Amino acid sequence: MIISKVKTKEGEENIKAYDVTEAYLPKVKFEKWNQNKTVYEYAADFAVLDTETSHADLETGWVYQWAVRWQGQYYYGRKPSEIITLLQMFKDTYDLADKRRVIFYIHNASYDLQYLKYFLYEYDAKISVMATDAHTFLITDVCGFRILCSYKLSNMSLDMFSNIYAEKYIKASGAIDYTVVRYQDSVLSAEDWYYMFSDVASQYDAIKHYLMINGYDRAYKAPFTSTGFVRANCRREAAHSLNWRKKFLISALQLDQYQLCRQAFMGGITICSWLWEGETIRVGFNGVRKIGHKDFRS
Repeated sequence: MIISKVKTKEGEENIKAYDVTEAYLPKVKFEKWNQNKTVYEYAADFAVLDTETSHADLETGWVYQWAVRWQGQYYYGRKPSEIITLLQMFKDTYDLADKRRVIFYIHNASYDLQYLKYFLYEYDAKISVMATDAHTFLITDVCGFRILCSYKLSNMSLDMFSNIYAEKYIKASGAIDYTVVRYQDSVLSAEDWYYMFSDVASQYDAIKHYLMINGYDRAYKAPFTSTGFVRANCRREAAHSLNWRKKFLISALQLDQYQLCRQAFMGGITICSWLWEGETIRVGFNGVRKIGHKDFRS
């Protein structure tokens, strides 16, 4: 166990965090939920997971620090294998199975899961993934768990998400120097753990109140993405409107309009301005510069 702190909107708060050798999992209520004509049991609360990664080059990287917040408790470690140990403890403690689950949120899950997926396969070889493209994981189901992305849920950075929606906790910013290569046996400072635990505290707080503001008291009932809330609202409005179908047909795109929209977005460096019609924009063309990115691995 370590004594650490988390950042709050009023200052700081002391916490206790446990490694997997001493972790205690509190009781939690499970509730039935009918999903696509299949009855599942979900924990009434959700967990959040965050990791920190380091890299030797563009092709070699690893997790060197992680934390989980669950039922007001904090758990921590240095290796992905320890995360799997914690998941196994969840499974054993709560009798988790394919239809009895705990929801985990990861902020930008598509990135973290690139480092965790092979360890997850060791835990459960029958991983089910719903992806919107080759690099975007929307839902990841492993035995006893549903892993969701709070970045997709909010469409915000964790810093912005916690500033706007968290009631008490807030992300600690600027505490880590990402130019330093850190290993799983590198000594971490109290500031490193303060940053880590503040991330999961603010993430949980922001998700909880974001869901409540949008009318959801449980994570398993909520949409998976920010646009999902819009679609849910449209469905509710449509169900109570006699003229919805008529309005929909009036506002629908015509074929030629749809084709123009599709042609405007062809991938790569594209632009919708008519001033560039018929031109192929390349790096160096008319002052166009190469697109930069701080971290090409993501």
